Amino acid sequence: MRSKFCFRIIGVLLVLSMLVMAVPSILLAADVTPAETTAMMQAAETWLLSKQVPVVRDGSGNYVSGGYWVDNEQSDNFASTCFVVAALLENSVPKTNQKIIDAIDYIMTKNHAATYNAGVYVSGGGFYEGYTTYENGAALVALSLYGDPANAAFKAKVQAAYDYMKANQNDTVGSDAFGGFTYNGKATGSTGDLSNTQFGIMGLAYAAKYLGINAATQTWAANVNAFVAKCASQGVAGSISYQPSYSNFSPGGSMTAAGIWILALTGTATGSGSTIVNDAISLVRPQLL
Repeated sequence: MRSKFCFRIIGVLLVLSMLVMAVPSILLAADVTPAETTAMMQAAETWLLSKQVPVVRDGSGNYVSGGYWVDNEQSDNFASTCFVVAALLENSVPKTNQKIIDAIDYIMTKNHAATYNAGVYVSGGGFYEGYTTYENGAALVALSLYGDPANAAFKAKVQAAYDYMKANQNDTVGSDAFGGFTYNGKATGSTGDLSNTQFGIMGLAYAAKYLGINAATQTWAANVNAFVAKCASQGVAGSISYQPSYSNFSPGGSMTAAGIWILALTGTATGSGSTIVNDAISLVRPQLL
């Protein structure tokens, strides 16, 4: 759905820099040289940096407006900006680059205060202005890549956004959607789909690394692994569906890639989820060559 040209450029950077680490090497095309990969990444970086809306600051240097990237298709400038920042930081653009700093200042304006009781999360938190799972997930990736663990105030906001995301995972025992996420707020009952779930888990995994949490040992990871397994039970080896028993199931589609990505993020692509991943790769690999 979110297929504008800007996101395609971002996708090039994210895929080149992250997918190599996340899944087995058999997915990679052998005829792409390191020099060609570097050239593509540098060209994408240059293009993205040129498209940022200039920041406006007051006389004291405080953020006023701007610093974001425009999403002309889905009108989601916030998520677009988060993904641009993530893509740039995963590559050669340093945290000290002024365009990165301007973008982070913009992202921080979308923070929602969290409530804790004696140190235990109660409610609130997160970075979003529309679709909470998609946007908070994107923000957690960008902020976790940018943040300094020694910055207590910044780290606390990331922790709250992480807690908010965890709280929104479907925990309805017995539901086919158990372990999944939906568009806005907490997924309950039968609500939850793999499209939104991939963004929720992306945010949780990156935040966990930044916060010093072992993602593979977390309850949210075990629960989403179970959700992916249900989505993979469609009778077509290697296919992973939008939802368990989804009527418009398309074997080998984008949700299969989402399932692989989720299992890689939870650390089970080569463990308990290896059968699902290997079957999925066998199915989609011919489409990549």
